[in-house]
Amino acid sequence: MSFLDDPSWVQALQGYERYRLGTSRISLRRDHQVELLFSSIQHIEGGSIGWQDFADSGTIKPIISDVAGGEALLTNDNNGEQTDGNTNINGDTTLLGVTDIWNSDDSSFDFAEAGLRAFDYLFIRFDFGITPNVVPARTSLELRFYDAAGGAGGAGALVFPLPVSLEDISTGSGEEKKYVRTMGFFIGESIAEGSMQAVVVSTAGCEIIVRGWNILTLRGRL
Repeated sequence: MSFLDDPSWVQALQGYERYRLGTSRISLRRDHQVELLFSSIQHIEGGSIGWQDFADSGTIKPIISDVAGGEALLTNDNNGEQTDGNTNINGDTTLLGVTDIWNSDDSSFDFAEAGLRAFDYLFIRFDFGITPNVVPARTSLELRFYDAAGGAGGAGALVFPLPVSLEDISTGSGEEKKYVRTMGFFIGESIAEGSMQAVVVSTAGCEIIVRGWNILTLRGRL
């Protein structure tokens, strides 16, 4: 699948171009998508755009064991067969000067420690599944931003959460519901030295299968 066949990446590039060019609107016509894409990719040589992939091996599945629900931190061991997120091996795809954004030890996306800076853009495509033990179950994905590396396990404090509703699951207890969600944000000054963790929240017990995530990084204005 190319960038142009994935609406989430096209929208990401549109948002970046609006920010970079100071325009309020960019046409959704495909010819403009092509122009937009090549306009953005022209900055690759100067290090303004890059991406990283991190695939999970599936050996550890986050679980919400309480039948009444709760939350589970998403993990990713970066050992899946399709991963190419290790910038020591795939440095040609990453944003210039940026190392691995994903920290598998702390299950966090670290910003400054990876070489990112304030006003850079991140668009993260999460690929995972939820298998509810009982129904109904109301589920959501919550991004939690901290002012230090390492997320909740680090030395910093929670700055703000960004919740996104997934689904009210009414049928299919024991059946996996697959989700692919792209979340985009810019790194504000309050979290520039910090990190982010992704948490699934559910009103019923469930098992979570992480397949991985792809991170599109765009350099903000100087």
